[in-house]
Amino acid sequence: MTLKVLLVEEQDGGSVTSIRSSLVGQGCDVTLVHDPTVAVATAQTDWPDLIVLSAATGALDLGDVCRLLDDLRVECPRLIVCSCRGHDLLPASAYLPVPFTSRQLAHRLKKATNAGGDRFVRAGDIIVDRSHNRVKHHDKVSELTPKESQLLQLLMLHAGEVIDRVRIMKEVWETDFVDDTRTIEVHISWLRRKLEDNPRRPRHILTVRGTGYCFQLPVEQRDAPNRQTNGGYPVNRPSGRRR
Repeated sequence: MTLKVLLVEEQDGGSVTSIRSSLVGQGCDVTLVHDPTVAVATAQTDWPDLIVLSAATGALDLGDVCRLLDDLRVECPRLIVCSCRGHDLLPASAYLPVPFTSRQLAHRLKKATNAGGDRFVRAGDIIVDRSHNRVKHHDKVSELTPKESQLLQLLMLHAGEVIDRVRIMKEVWETDFVDDTRTIEVHISWLRRKLEDNPRRPRHILTVRGTGYCFQLPVEQRDAPNRQTNGGYPVNRPSGRRR
């Protein structure tokens, strides 16, 4: 799984080495910011899987950053990377002292992200927030009903595959009754209104006549770097299922 990481660290003045390369080396998709206010705004719009706070020299006040995140209720796991004592008292999911090895970084990343409970499902530029039943596409955030959320997750996690109506009814509605599939059609219509630029000509949620539905990504997104893929489609798979 590719982690989308928001890295907040002090400005590099020439003597400080960014840990960005270490995170990229772990397969993370990293956005780097230096200003706490910008960090909060970025977290609210980008929906990262993890926020990494790094202050190797103490130039960045991690306490202020944590308070700002808490005050604005930014719900995201945090990994604090520092060389100063006392930072292990700040609210975080995991802590990593400097210097560190690649194995130690990998372990702390796993520990911190496990605290987040696989909150997001990502495919291309579409993100489902499983905790709050909402979806973001082209910076537009739409609320989802629980069934809409489950249906969209099912389709996204199997991007490029045709999901038949029997499977949809069984996994989303927990029933084997498929004589009337209007319920599925209505929910697909609602999802298209929230995701598609033109719901009458969908590009993402396609109908496969006589079978079911298939989630597609535009061609330009299918080979995006640093994404787990399924049949050539970038997909971020959570490890567990949430209802």
